Amino acid sequence: MKELKQGDFVKVETRPEWGTGFVLEGPRDGKIRVLFPRIGERKLAIAHPALVKTNLSQKEAERWRRLTEPTRAYRSLEELVNTFLHHFNAGFKDDKYYQWERSYKVRTAELMQELLGKDVMSELIKSGEHGEVAQRAKKILQEPDALMPASFELIAFTEALKSDQNRQIFTTSLERLLYGDESEEQRFNSFVICLDQLGVAKWPIQTYFPFFAFPKEHLFLKPSVSKNAAEACAYELNYRPQPNWNTYRAYLDFGHYLMGELSKIGKHLIPRDMIDVQSFIWVSAGGYE
Repeated sequence: MKELKQGDFVKVETRPEWGTGFVLEGPRDGKIRVLFPRIGERKLAIAHPALVKTNLSQKEAERWRRLTEPTRAYRSLEELVNTFLHHFNAGFKDDKYYQWERSYKVRTAELMQELLGKDVMSELIKSGEHGEVAQRAKKILQEPDALMPASFELIAFTEALKSDQNRQIFTTSLERLLYGDESEEQRFNSFVICLDQLGVAKWPIQTYFPFFAFPKEHLFLKPSVSKNAAEACAYELNYRPQPNWNTYRAYLDFGHYLMGELSKIGKHLIPRDMIDVQSFIWVSAGGYE
């Protein structure tokens, strides 16, 4: 008898297309409940000769252990992929995808480097040009077609930066967030405090600048669609409305989890960076609705 328990990882050797499965519930009446993200939940006889335990790397295992009991909102990765391919049948290689989803985000990332790259921003702040830095940040945030926060958030952000004191607080904190020497968690939390002081501590503003400054590493969090995507994948974010490191770290792990799983499906779905991952989340989890 195989020894399998909740939290183990398994494969069915006769069904390689199912990929890796996560054991949701240990043996009961000789069967286990397994969530195969690609195709959904299955009940399998523990004595099934093709059912084998598999090992993941420590980092992969940490991500996969965030898989949880599916809710009514659950959709298999296959369903999400089909939704994405319905709009862009060549995946990330689709010309229409590049035109509609990727090109303007790439332009915004380039604008971010042009206006607020590390050296440029450092020189402006050293020269006391906090107003100029704030103006550039607003320009990037309001870039046409970019993933702008809600209008009320933009209005509140603009109002908050009308005072010299607030502009200095914001610009020095933004530089620290993007280019500081402290741990990522410390810099993230410091920026949360800054935005809270300005009355604009919202997820879109918190994650917008890191996403466009470092699109290979960071991920933009738009609450409704991001939560939809995680719930559709039965992935636990421990989401809270107030920006916080625990949720964001889980969200980054979710992004890497999707990147890994999509890469196994086909060359047309290998994400180049988090721009592609964010676009997949947006399109497949309700952004187009």
